[in-house]
Amino acid sequence: METASLWLNELPPSDNLRFIGKRRVLSPRAREFYELLTKAWHDMRLPKFKGWVQVSLVIVWPDRRRRDPANLWKCIGDGLQRAGAVVDDCRILPVVEAVYRAGEKVAKSYEGGPLIPPAIGRDGGLYIEVSAADVERIPLGERDQ
Repeated sequence: METASLWLNELPPSDNLRFIGKRRVLSPRAREFYELLTKAWHDMRLPKFKGWVQVSLVIVWPDRRRRDPANLWKCIGDGLQRAGAVVDDCRILPVVEAVYRAGEKVAKSYEGGPLIPPAIGRDGGLYIEVSAADVERIPLGERDQ
């Protein structure tokens, strides 16, 4: 099974759109995140996935504030699609593997997962792993027929 992974030293914004009058406009932070993700994906020459994918995350928050990891998915899915990593962000099965907070000992790996560099632990960051999903395990109502 093909897998691609990368570390980003930046977290995506929880809001990727702004409204100006009746128009929806991409927020500057979202634009920066999309550019960062696209550049990292292309620089590492990571593969493009067609069909269903599982996206696993390890999140390192930069401080001890309370946050909802679910708010990151929209921007991550859109970013992977814009980078050409996935054909359609509607075909992403999201999984949050681990969440760390600043100040915790993050230079360790979670069960079978990647080693988190200490530099990411200080400023916050994101580990993204994309792999082809086992379509047979997806309920019929959620996959193409």
